[in-house]
Amino acid sequence: MDAYTGEVLRQKKIGATIFRDTLQMASNIGDGGVYWQSTLGDVIRIAPR
Repeated sequence: MDAYTGEVLRQKKIGATIFRDTLQMASNIGDGGVYWQSTLGDVIRIAPR
């Protein structure tokens, strides 16, 4: 997603099971713009290319 325009630049399906449910938990944005999101089953890392 472009931070200035909100345009979706790329997207990828990460799963559709209960273990990918975030339960609306808070996420974190770390160094280099890496986005960390916890789910019921694991932690998802989304990073710029």
